[in-house]
Order: sequence, then structure tokens, then C-alpha cells
Amino acid sequence: SAEDIIKARKRLGFDELLNIQQKLLKARMSKEIDPATRIKVNKGNIEKFKNTLPFDLTTSQERAIEEIHTDLKDPHPMKRLLQGDVGSGKTIVALISILPILEQGLQAAILAPTGILAQQHFQTISNLLGDKYKIALVTKETAKSVGSDMQLLIGTHAILSHKERLLNKLT
Repeated sequence: SAEDIIKARKRLGFDELLNIQQKLLKARMSKEIDPATRIKVNKGNIEKFKNTLPFDLTTSQERAIEEIHTDLKDPHPMKRLLQGDVGSGKTIVALISILPILEQGLQAAILAPTGILAQQHFQTISNLLGDKYKIALVTKETAKSVGSDMQLLIGTHAILSHKERLLNKLT
């Protein structure tokens, strides 16, 4: 009957929502169980780096960096998405966010959707950091020649394609 169809649809909808909720709960529980390296944040070093920038960070950028640094101190993996309009300063937020990781001798990666954007990020970040850290551009063309001793990998999905060789100390 039409009434049975309505009840069945409601039940299927409920079952689907329950399934989604169970998956989210399982993901949250695994985050609490899985250990992660605690990263110490040296605020003095962060401030020194910010003072070298030719611009001031916005309040939103400062807040995002602070939240990420707080998460890095946690003993559990961070799951965070940084989003913003083109030109809103996501790259500088990402860079400042990973500085404590690099300072501890660990490895970080920045993935870009295109080779051109990866090259732009590589140039910008290389100019800002100088030769303080070992930085590599990883694209389809360069991935095989990049050594596993790099501290910061900036590239495309090629990083993931060669992760066993490249990501030896990734946090």
C-alpha cells in the first residue's frame, strides 16, 4: 500500500542516517586511539618568522595558525581542512603551521592540485625559508630524483605515488 511505501522509505532513510552516524563515531573513536607525534610549538620562533614577512597576517590567518598549533600538541592525529578564496593566504598559514614540525626534524608535505601551483608554492616557500630546511618540488617529472632526506615536500599527487620512498619521517 502507499502507506507501507512511506513507512519503508522512512525506515530506509533512518537506517542510512544511522549507518553514517556509526561510521563517524567509529572514525572519532579511532582518532582517540591512534597515537600521533606531539609537536612542540616554539612561539618565539614563530613570531620571529612572522616578523620577517613583508606583510601582516589577518586575524583569521592568526586564528587558523593558533588552532592548528594547538592540534599539533595533541597526542592524536589532526584532521583539519584549511579553505579559503584564491589569494586569501592559505599557503602562508600552511607554512607557518608546519614550521614546528620542521623544527623538530620531522617531515611535512604540501600537496597542490596542479604542477603549476606546486611550482608557485615551491618558489614562494623557498624564498621565505631560504636554505634553513631541505625543500623539494615533487611532480611527476621530478619525483624519482628527489631524495628521501627532504624535510618539506611541495608537490602534486606524485608525492603520494612515491610515498614509500619519499615520506620517511612524515608526521
